[in-house]
Amino acid sequence: MKESIERHMAKDLTVKDFLSLIINSSTDLAGENYLLVTYSVLSGATRVATETINYCVDHGFVKENKKGQSTEYSITEKGREFYKSK
Repeated sequence: MKESIERHMAKDLTVKDFLSLIINSSTDLAGENYLLVTYSVLSGATRVATETINYCVDHGFVKENKKGQSTEYSITEKGREFYKSK
């Protein structure tokens, strides 16, 4: 999955693309989807990808949880509704 994340972050990532990455990623013990992205991957992201991630966080589509050298993104109910509507 890491290569896929890096590939997506290196191009112009849309909101739908980012939410799709989370939905199709790992699940925790509670069955919630999350995407763990290292700081090195985030630092290599395009400006558009970074703005998309920030937009998703700012508009409540995803929750952001910083963990050591990584950031975990999990989709919210609002994010799921937006994803299904597009």
